[in-house]
Amino acid sequence: MNPCGSAKQILRLLLFIENKGKHRIVKLENARRACKHTLSCLVQQLTDSMSSDLNSVFVNRLSCHIEKSKLGDAAGYFSFHLRGLDIKNVEPGPFGLGRSDPFYEISKKNADYRVGFVSWNVIYRSEVKKNNLNPYWKPIDFDLEKFCYGDLSWDLKITVFDHNDNGKHVRIGEYETTVKDLQDHIAIKGNADREQAIRIGEEEDHKIYGLLCVLQAKVVENQASGAV
Repeated sequence: MNPCGSAKQILRLLLFIENKGKHRIVKLENARRACKHTLSCLVQQLTDSMSSDLNSVFVNRLSCHIEKSKLGDAAGYFSFHLRGLDIKNVEPGPFGLGRSDPFYEISKKNADYRVGFVSWNVIYRSEVKKNNLNPYWKPIDFDLEKFCYGDLSWDLKITVFDHNDNGKHVRIGEYETTVKDLQDHIAIKGNADREQAIRIGEEEDHKIYGLLCVLQAKVVENQASGAV
């Protein structure tokens, strides 16, 4: 396998080291320069550089995620703002006084249908809104390449969870989308536009467990920003 046969081929590589359930991401500087011959050479360089961690008895797993860079034509950033509406309360408590603590994750799809491989890689996690069934999450500016490989039709998924301090978060519902689809759902009648809102649910029971109101979904091309 030689993914670097062309000088124009760019790869992004992340090395994950899991230590007692906690993950640490190791960044590799000048990854394109390091990848001179084969992917295996690059992985070997990474593992050699992390030898002290790998020899530790506390390291449970080493995994490496590599993705091709820049598939679409869009360049710039995606300015996105989301609000939850009528999010299902999954922790009412003994007297019915509790409320969900919702946050959401955005994942992008990676697939190789020739071998039946499909995965969703989390690219963003919002802040948690405590005891709130109608949360306003903070707006984000996201680099288009990181967000959707510069392809506005790339498959994405938004998943809403109820946060638990023990890390066992409860999935409330999810929705598969694209940048173009999010733009089609931008609120028209204010910040509680239920007609335009996204319905989140579970595929198994086809029920609705809340709404996501898209307050902003704007592509800003070819401009510098503080994008994620």
